[in-house]
Amino acid sequence: MTLSAAQSKLLARINRCPKTGYYLSPKEDLSAQILFRAGLIEIHGVTAWPKKEAKG
Repeated sequence: MTLSAAQSKLLARINRCPKTGYYLSPKEDLSAQILFRAGLIEIHGVTAWPKKEAKG
């Protein structure tokens, strides 16, 4: 899957906030939904976190 420039930048910002989460602005909503559906992030309300790796 190839991410657009906006999606890559948003993913980088989300990955910098693993404990507190990243507050999504309304104009980031579409990019965040794409990242969520790709399984790269978790979203709870208006806050996004990096997807936690499954421990096996």
